[in-house]
Amino acid sequence: MQLPPVTRSLRFRLSGLTSALVFSVAGLALAVIYYVTLRAVQSLTVTGSTLEPVLIDGERLAVRLTQVEMRTIESLIKEVVLNQLAVWTIGILLALFALSLIVGWVIASRSLRPIDEITSVARDIQATDLDRRIGLDGPDDELTRLANTFDAMLDRLSGSFRSQQRFLAHTSHDLRTPLAVIRSNLDVISNDPGATLEDWRQTGEVVERAADRISVMVDDLLAVARKELAGATLTAIDPAQIVTELVSDLGPTARSDGVVIESDMPTDPITVMADPDMLRRALGNLIDNAVRESPAGGAVSLVLRRVGDWTYLGVVDEGPGIDVELALNGDNGDGGMGLGIVRQIVAIHAGRFSAVVRPEGGSVLSIALPDDPDPASAPIGGERLLELYGSPGTHEPGLPTDDTR
Repeated sequence: MQLPPVTRSLRFRLSGLTSALVFSVAGLALAVIYYVTLRAVQSLTVTGSTLEPVLIDGERLAVRLTQVEMRTIESLIKEVVLNQLAVWTIGILLALFALSLIVGWVIASRSLRPIDEITSVARDIQATDLDRRIGLDGPDDELTRLANTFDAMLDRLSGSFRSQQRFLAHTSHDLRTPLAVIRSNLDVISNDPGATLEDWRQTGEVVERAADRISVMVDDLLAVARKELAGATLTAIDPAQIVTELVSDLGPTARSDGVVIESDMPTDPITVMADPDMLRRALGNLIDNAVRESPAGGAVSLVLRRVGDWTYLGVVDEGPGIDVELALNGDNGDGGMGLGIVRQIVAIHAGRFSAVVRPEGGSVLSIALPDDPDPASAPIGGERLLELYGSPGTHEPGLPTDDTR
C-alpha cells in the first residue's frame, strides 16, 4: 500500500515528531497523576468510623452496619471514583493527542516557512536571470545563514554569467575580424581576372596571417574552457620563474619587431597561489598586446611586486596608451580576445585586472593575485600602480603601504 505524498514530506515527519514528543510528555504526566490518585484512593477507608444517627420523622434512628457491609460500601465508592478518574484520563489523553498534532503541524509549518521561500526563489531562478534574492529577515539562526549563503552563491553565479556573456560577445567579435579579412581578400582576388601569381601569393600571406590569428584565438578559448571545466589547479608557485621563461620565449620574436622585453623582479622570493599554465597564458597575452602597441625601438617590461596580501604582475609598454575602459570591460565589443582571456583567468583566480595610462606615454596592465580568496585588504590601483611599477628600465618607485587604496 502506497502512502499519500503528504506523509513523505519533511513537514509531516517534523510535525509527527513534535506531536509524539508533546503527547509522550503529557501522557507521562497524566500517568503519574493517575497512579498517585489511585494509591491515595485505595488507602482511604471508613472502617471503624463512628456513624452519626439519622433523624427520621424527628426521631433518631441509629444506623448499624456490619464490618462486611462497611467494606462493601467502601469498595463501591472507590470503584466509582476510579472509573470516573479513568474516563477523564482517557478523555484528556485523546484531547492531548489531537492538540499535539495541531501544535506539531503549526510548529513544523512555521519552522519550514523560510525553506519554502528558498525553494520558491530557487524554482523561479533561470540561468539568464539571476537577479532574484531571498533576502530573509529574522534572527541569526541556521535558516537565516542558509538563506544568506544561498544569496551569496547567487551573487557569484550572477557575476560569472555576466562575465561569460561579455566574454562570448568579445570572442564573436574578434573571430569575425580575421574571417572577414580572409573572405574579403579571397573575393577580391577571385573576381580579378588579371590577378598575377604575385597577387595570389600576397593574398595567401594575408590569409595565412589571419588563419594563424584564428588558431591562436581557438587555442586560447580551448585552454580557458578546459580549465573552467576541470577547475583551476592552484598551487604555490614562484611567479619570477614564469616571468623569466616568458622573457626568454617571447624575447626573440619581439626583437624581430624592434621591441625589447625586460624583466624587473625583487630580490626577495615571492610565492603565490595560482595555476601556472593559466598565469603563463594571461601574461603571454599581455606581452603580445604590449609588443604590438610598442613602437620600434621601444621596450616592454615585466614587473613583479609584492604589497600586503597581494602579488602584482605588471606589463609596462611605451605605446600610444590603451583605452582603459575597453581593456577592463570591453563594453563596446572590442577589448581584444587576448584581454578577454586575461580577464577570465584573473576572475578564476579571484584576482583583480587593472589598466592605467602612463603620463609619459604607454600603458600599465596589471594582474593582482591575493594570498587567499578573502584577503584582508583591497588591491591598489590608479596612480599607486604607476608608483608601484615605475617606468621601463628605471623601476625604483616608493612602494605603497598595505593600507593604500
